[in-house]
Amino acid sequence: MKTREIFFGADKIICKESGKTIEISIKLNGDSRERHIGIVDIDTRILHIRRKKNHLLEKANSYGFNYHIISEAKRFDKVCLSIGLVQYLIPNHVIISDGNFLWFKEQGFEKQIFLSVSIIENFKL
Repeated sequence: MKTREIFFGADKIICKESGKTIEISIKLNGDSRERHIGIVDIDTRILHIRRKKNHLLEKANSYGFNYHIISEAKRFDKVCLSIGLVQYLIPNHVIISDGNFLWFKEQGFEKQIFLSVSIIENFKL
């Protein structure tokens, strides 16, 4: 297994490549554990992410994506977002061009770009 760490300030993105997949997680400054983001299928160039409905930011009716992971992606072009049994295949450029940044007063959240459910629905499989 090949591990690579990418630092953004005090936070880091951890990529663990094994065979035909790359597991991506983040470790925020001050957190004691890594947070699993998803798994890249190298052959299909798709990042697979699972979310529960409680990950929905209700105020904006949006789901958040780590901005650095999406904007700096070199090994994937699309995100397969699974919410329960429903899947959406969203191109990275749509997340970047149609997403919005929301700012939180509290620290502890990595830089996220939020994509509204109305846009996500257009990419339902």
